Amino acid sequence: MAPTAFLLPLALECRCPRSQTRKGGCFMVWNDVMQLLLVIGGTVGLTFKISWAIFQEIHNNKK
Repeated sequence: MAPTAFLLPLALECRCPRSQTRKGGCFMVWNDVMQLLLVIGGTVGLTFKISWAIFQEIHNNKK
């Protein structure tokens, strides 16, 4: 199971009514920020692992 799989059902919701925000934005609490960073970090890590595996396979085939 991927480290970010448990976050998929969670959606970032606005913590205040739309009328209280400027330009249609939304406030994020600390927990939401940490979840977002975890998802971004997991995505970057997974992309790096895939890229590294492809690079290694190409490099090993040249020898």
